[in-house]
Amino acid sequence: QGGQSVSPKIMVYLGGVTVPEAPNVRNATAVASRILASVGVDSRWEMGTPDPQRNPCRPAICEAIEIQIDSITPPEDHPGALGYADLSRLSGARIHAFYDRIYAVHDARHTYQVLGHVLAHEISHILEGVNRHSAEGLLKACWDHSDFARMFERPLGLTPDDVHLILQH
Repeated sequence: QGGQSVSPKIMVYLGGVTVPEAPNVRNATAVASRILASVGVDSRWEMGTPDPQRNPCRPAICEAIEIQIDSITPPEDHPGALGYADLSRLSGARIHAFYDRIYAVHDARHTYQVLGHVLAHEISHILEGVNRHSAEGLLKACWDHSDFARMFERPLGLTPDDVHLILQH
């Protein structure tokens, strides 16, 4: 698109949600939406998987992203990660979030905030089109105690480089 930045539009499908805490998932999507909106990304969220017959997300208009939130993560599946984005799929992007690991990070009252940040982090990878990390902020490879403390007060932000990649992709 000639180097011009365009506000990305995404349709996010929560298809493989196997966790019983629906309010945490709903609140997490609100956190992720606010983070993405702060850099100009318009996100719509829907339960279920994309239906090609009624999919409002046509490739020229927006990107469809599927999310699976797993309640039990095998230890050998991306050890230490809270989630990951599969950028290798040929049709549609897929994110996996590991709810049990997210829940274990802090007490239960902060689960939705951590989950929301994980979702926004992985969606940002997809929007950038590369699996890279930043030295600070939302796309930091591993959040530390001070990052979690900040995210409980206000959302972690994206670096200017991350915003540039998202808007140029």
